[in-house]
Amino acid sequence: MPIQDIIIAGLKFDKNKMSEIGNDDAETTNALLIIIIAALISGALGGVGKSLSPGYGNQATNIPVAVVQNIVITLVMTLVFSWVFAAVARMFGADANTKQTLRIVGATQIWAILGYLILFAGINLYFLFGLIGFIAFLLGMAAATSQGVGKMFLSFIVSIIILMIVLAVTFMIFGIILAFMVLS
Repeated sequence: MPIQDIIIAGLKFDKNKMSEIGNDDAETTNALLIIIIAALISGALGGVGKSLSPGYGNQATNIPVAVVQNIVITLVMTLVFSWVFAAVARMFGADANTKQTLRIVGATQIWAILGYLILFAGINLYFLFGLIGFIAFLLGMAAATSQGVGKMFLSFIVSIIILMIVLAVTFMIFGIILAFMVLS
């Protein structure tokens, strides 16, 4: 399936196409390409904003570093979220896997890309487009796993809670390590 068909399926909330995308391993590359495009745009916007914010140094030389950081963080978090979401969805009886979740995320990233592009025009509708993309993701996962949207929503909520706990514990561990390094 050409990449534009994946984008159109995400735009149209086409359950049949989303199910096909989610369950076709051949679509993984195209979906990852869309995720990478969204990460590049997100990284560019977030990196520039981050580097110009107070406390980051306000130096133009920090912009490339901030852009790369944002791109890497976006890609890693997308992979981690897909893995956690698939695991949680399996706990709730869905036949989900990480690649399937990545393919559905890729198909629905068009909403994030549209939100970023409209933001370039000076109109901040990113939250609205993010919400639409979230709904498209839930519908796509429900279609791909033959489960209800309610189970997918519950899987999403539990996944976010798990990710928040893991991040909090990780930051606490790094904080303790840094504190010992400073005190010694």
